Amino acid sequence: MVPTFKTGDLVLVSKISYFFKNPKINDIVVTKNKLIKRIVREKAGKYFLRGDDGGEVGWIIKSDIIGKVIYKL
Repeated sequence: MVPTFKTGDLVLVSKISYFFKNPKINDIVVTKNKLIKRIVREKAGKYFLRGDDGGEVGWIIKSDIIGKVIYKL
């Protein structure tokens, strides 16, 4: 898969996107350690993240997500 983002890309992140609802599969999110990854699986309130380049982060919980990427500048 071709990466959606490259190093140096600027993105607009919505921190309130997941205030009232849960993340969904295929959402692109920013994590607390400043990674931009796609949610590929969900299991019991945990989310498995993977980069479009194949780089996997692994399982995280909702509180580790800063917000949803809503726009690439």
